[in-house]
Formats: sequence, C-alpha cells, structure tokens
Amino acid sequence: MKWLHTMDEYTMRGVAAVAAVAALATAGAAAQELGIPQGSGLEAAADAAKARQTAGQVILMPALSAGAANVLSILASNDGVDFTSLASETWTPPAGVLRDPALVRHADGRYYLAYANGAGGVGLARSSNLRQWEFVRDVPAGSAGGAIRPGWVRDRDGRLHLVLASGRGAQVVTPDAAFTDWPAARPLEGLAGHAGAIVLADGDGYLGLAR
Repeated sequence: MKWLHTMDEYTMRGVAAVAAVAALATAGAAAQELGIPQGSGLEAAADAAKARQTAGQVILMPALSAGAANVLSILASNDGVDFTSLASETWTPPAGVLRDPALVRHADGRYYLAYANGAGGVGLARSSNLRQWEFVRDVPAGSAGGAIRPGWVRDRDGRLHLVLASGRGAQVVTPDAAFTDWPAARPLEGLAGHAGAIVLADGDGYLGLAR
C-alpha cells in the first residue's frame, strides 16, 4: 500500500537516531579515536540498530493511505527505515478532513494527534493504545488564519507547543498541561516571513527549519 506520510517532532527524534547510525557507517575513524571497537561500517550500523531495538525504542509515524486519504493509520519502526503497519485505517475525524497529522505522547501517557481540519483550524484526537481514538476538540487558529502542517515541540521541561504554518507565517500555540486551555496562536518571532517551520528543542535553545 502506498502511504502519504508525515513525521512529527516526536518522530524526528527517531530520525535523528537514524542519522547517527548513518554517521557510524561513514565515520568509523572518529569512533576509533574515542576507543570504540569498530567492525565494518555496515556492522556498526547493524549493531547500533540492534541495540536500539533491544532497548525497546519504537519510532511512530502517523500516515494517510493513498486510497483513504482522510483515514488515519499508524506505522511503527525500530530503525527509522523499515516501517510496518501498527494500526491500519484506524480512525476518521467526525467532521472535516484529516491532513498533515502530527503525533506526540503526553505526560498523561496518552497519544495526541493534531491535524489540519480543513476549516482553517486544527483538530485534536487522543488514544491510549494507538488503535482506538477519540476526538477531543477543534483548536481555532485565530489570527493564524488557514493553519496547516501542525507540528509538536516538546520543551526541555516537558511542556508541549504546537507550531502551525499559515498564510501569516509560522505560529505557535502553547496549551496548558491538561490540554484544556488553548490560547490564541502567536507569531514565531524571526519567522514571520516564512510560511511554515519545523522547530525542535536543541540544548539550551531551539532549532528552526523554515521555508
């Protein structure tokens, strides 16, 4: 089946791990300088992937199938390269459309899905097992206007933000910890001229990839 998929901030941490594996395949000398025993690059990559699998790391990716573009599926991978279906065509929003899904795990242990609802706002759904989902609410984009491509950003203290692309530039919404209060979106300073951005917490600051 052909998938139309997106990766969110939660998933991109796994992608970064995959990039680290690729680095192992091309930078064996640097690892040797650190005193790390090395085989071939491919062996190092395979060992790293096996270690992550043993540690139980699972990379999750929300996806829309080409034949059911308004229906959510969840894919899973241990290495960020080979994905299998964890929950196929598992949920459809009660109204509107489902576009640009972004997945994150909340401190309450549940998974939250943000998506462009086709009405200029963002829909929010949640699940405790990634298979049974319930619609929570629509989050109006307010002054953002025509919000698309939502993406989660987890702060260093665990707080979650939702970055949106819009006709007025990149915007951010910061709900309360319980996800009950959603204030108006506000512009991301320095990114006003960009239609959208991917933002990640990076050390003591943030990294933004804008377009």
